[in-house]
Amino acid sequence: MATKLFSLLLGGIIWFSMASVVYFFYHESTLQPTNRRAVFLMIEGESRQENDGPERARSRTKLGSSNELADSEFGQLGRDVPRFGPGENGQPVLLYGEAKERADDTMKVHNFNLVVSNMISVERTLKDTRHERCRSINYHVSALPSVSVIVAFYNEAWSALLRTIYSVYNRSPTSLLKEIILVDDSSDDGDIVEQMKAIPRRVRIKMKLIQTKRREGVAKARLLGAGEAVGEVLVFLDSHSEVNTHWLEPLLDAINRDRSTVAAPVTDVIDHETLEYVESGISRSVFRWDLSIKQSPLSKADLADRHSPAEPLRTPVLANGIFAVDRNNFERIGGLDNQMEGWGGETLEFSLRIWMCGGNVQIIPCSRVGHIDRKETPYDFPGGVESTYLHNVGRVAEIWMDDFKKDFYAALPEAQNKYYGDIADRIALRDRLACHPFQWYLEKVYPSLQGTAQDKLVAWGRCHNKQTNLCVDTVKAGESKPIGVAKCGKGLPSQAFMITLDGEFRWEDLCLDLADYRPGQKLTLEGCHGMGGSQEWKHSKPGHITHKESGMCLDVAGLQTKVLVINVCRERPTESWEFAHYRKPKKS
Repeated sequence: MATKLFSLLLGGIIWFSMASVVYFFYHESTLQPTNRRAVFLMIEGESRQENDGPERARSRTKLGSSNELADSEFGQLGRDVPRFGPGENGQPVLLYGEAKERADDTMKVHNFNLVVSNMISVERTLKDTRHERCRSINYHVSALPSVSVIVAFYNEAWSALLRTIYSVYNRSPTSLLKEIILVDDSSDDGDIVEQMKAIPRRVRIKMKLIQTKRREGVAKARLLGAGEAVGEVLVFLDSHSEVNTHWLEPLLDAINRDRSTVAAPVTDVIDHETLEYVESGISRSVFRWDLSIKQSPLSKADLADRHSPAEPLRTPVLANGIFAVDRNNFERIGGLDNQMEGWGGETLEFSLRIWMCGGNVQIIPCSRVGHIDRKETPYDFPGGVESTYLHNVGRVAEIWMDDFKKDFYAALPEAQNKYYGDIADRIALRDRLACHPFQWYLEKVYPSLQGTAQDKLVAWGRCHNKQTNLCVDTVKAGESKPIGVAKCGKGLPSQAFMITLDGEFRWEDLCLDLADYRPGQKLTLEGCHGMGGSQEWKHSKPGHITHKESGMCLDVAGLQTKVLVINVCRERPTESWEFAHYRKPKKS
């Protein structure tokens, strides 16, 4: 009897344990889908439609239907569930030995670590990089517009593209996400349709695929995606991105408040070697006269003016191709310039058009999207990368910069006389939209650039100290840190200083500032305030650089320290400076 009871009890325990295990795996895989449950299904509703018309030279494949799981919420909307594995929580993956050698060999394929990318889950968890203020904001999802996410790509690493897709799917409210539109710009590294058959149906029902018949370039590929979109808002993403927790709602909220707004997330950095997800600070995107875009950290004055770290930030331009725009507004202002070739310049052109034609561009701090930080593009374009880039930025200058295009050509002389295509239709678009002149843009949107126009400068370029044979250099000091001198180099951005007619000794948006008027004091770069005083200087070729208010001269503290200081003018050899370029005196 005892043996029988023991057998029954043991059997019950075994059956209960098995049921628990089955329930656990089913329950976990439903809440947090992983690669364990990848389902290999044929693409349902597959169809290839070809249109040989000149305006739409592509074929289309729709992946699945769009009516299943319409109201379900999957994945990681609120907070990622902790998991263990390579790269989880955005942690770096370090390789050694043979694996590192293989990674180094394949780095040139995509200009990021393909071995590490393939090791990391396509649904990896990420740390929440938003400010705490953002986490307390509640959005009325039912009141927000619907979204089509557009991802154009060419020969993208499959693992990186999947992480882009899954992160959007898992971290976007299902009720808002109408579709993820993939535009394959004539990739030749595999059959993308066959690869997508391995994507589970629950994801595929949100996806559409467009395949071009020839290389179209970023702008044209994105326009093809926009032409197929049904969402009220278009969100453009790069194909090696990972969206973060509650990334979408803040973008849509900004557009919902003002449909003329183009909203961009803060772009966090995904390291190209370790794929570590690194939080970025809040900064504006600005550009130089050569139309190269850079990040400009907020000055002390900017930070003091902000009411909250969650407050949207006006920015002169978009930093990259990651942004959200109302679809009707996008169509009204002419979409992207469809004569842009290859890559580069299309986002800058769109930014200028938005501002000058009645809209605005904002960075939304509560939206975070990671982007693999590649040092350079890993692939070429028909005609070459440099040629297509010069073509594109030439279009920007000729269409939008009016008389200030002379400053562009002075800063980028290699663009002079380069073919920039037919711009008649874009000029007509500008007239039809009654857009502001570029002078308005400089005054209202990006005033600090106007102060560095050619006709506003006394001297510019490398500032050379003859005695030490060194040049003034930021030495990567940043705002409020002492700057000094370093070995002179041709074309170094850290040595691109200028003196303006207003007496500012500038480096981009920062000015040389003297806070303490005692001899021997160090100098720093501070936000330009335009009020003279601590930031007003005089200079004549070649000779002293004199602080106007104190009457003292710019000097080098010593060959060992290489720090800039202010001293009583005594005709020391180290007080003599000469810029690479000087404004020519006007003929009388």
